[in-house]
Amino acid sequence: MQHPTVVAERYLSWPQVRPMVGNVDRTTAWRMTRRCDFPAPVKVSPNRVAWRESDIVAWQAARTPAAGAPARESAADQSVAA
Repeated sequence: MQHPTVVAERYLSWPQVRPMVGNVDRTTAWRMTRRCDFPAPVKVSPNRVAWRESDIVAWQAARTPAAGAPARESAADQSVAA
């Protein structure tokens, strides 16, 4: 009988997360989290938080345009076009 494979979730510290998200400043990440634009950290001890690697990877995938999809215009591009 085969047992289901259990994959342990990896938790990443901010120094591990930062290069994955394009060197976003930590304060900016907290602001984005409050706006629900960035994964929320998980409290792993009284004085420490970490981010689930799967949450960061999913966030990256959601922000990466699909192959062949038109690029989204930024707010600056839209104001110039108006």
